[in-house]
Amino acid sequence: MYWEQVNKEKKFSAKMSYPYGYQQRTPTVVPANPFNPRDDAEVLRKAMKGFGTDEKAIINVLARRTNAQRLQIAVEFKTMYGKDLIKDLKSELSGNFEKLVVAMMTPLPEYYAKELHDAMSGIGTDEDVLIEILCTMSNQEIRTIREAYQAIYESDLEEDLRADTSGTFKRMMVSLCTANRDENPSVDMDQVRDDAAKLAEAGELQMGTDESAFNAVLAIQDAPKYFAKQLNNAISGAGTDDNSLMRIVVTRSEIDMEDIKRAYASKYGESLREAIKSDAGGSYEDGLLGLIGEYEE
Repeated sequence: MYWEQVNKEKKFSAKMSYPYGYQQRTPTVVPANPFNPRDDAEVLRKAMKGFGTDEKAIINVLARRTNAQRLQIAVEFKTMYGKDLIKDLKSELSGNFEKLVVAMMTPLPEYYAKELHDAMSGIGTDEDVLIEILCTMSNQEIRTIREAYQAIYESDLEEDLRADTSGTFKRMMVSLCTANRDENPSVDMDQVRDDAAKLAEAGELQMGTDESAFNAVLAIQDAPKYFAKQLNNAISGAGTDDNSLMRIVVTRSEIDMEDIKRAYASKYGESLREAIKSDAGGSYEDGLLGLIGEYEE
């Protein structure tokens, strides 16, 4: 089961690509090279043995490995010690740092599926999560996420989207979920620009225009700018939307976090590093900074 997850994650990560021809992608987490999962398993075991937990050692390993490499470490950990790495980590950690580490250790397709399910559970719908995932994934990635969703929840993602959304937004999400859109950038980018212009005009002339429609277009046309905006929403104001902050940092660290950092600094006049430092603390802060390539021991 572990190796199946590792192989699926490797394939998923290798296919990560933007629809609509967006090519500017600079991650902050890249595959460690050289990489020895047995050595990393030993470091993690030592960090959790005895009195207290060496959380800095855990960050130094996990925040500097890709999701696929973390799953390989989990395989070696179980082989060497006969124990489940995630269960051991959960028993040693707490609070937001525990949640962050568990998110880092979850295979990406499963993590995306869980976030989509949570966004549609309970009262109301978190449309931002649907936009984040469905508007920025390629057809193949969406198919992989749909498979994970079906396996975990025994439910069809498209049917759940139909039941939980409405109007224009429903048609947009269902269309994206079918994973059959034309990904030829010469065709789609023209349409995206037209859509953006129409939405901007509608927003100026009409009160109460659905912001989700604007966000969907922005997410397709300028993903780093969109994610910078979402991070600022999560950090600014009263309290912190830690679920959104974790989700974006964990998932985008292997895709375009350097691009998002530049967009954030340009738009908000401060670095993402400083924004996180002012809003988080302790090992949770260190873990987030590690994923965005800004952790200093």
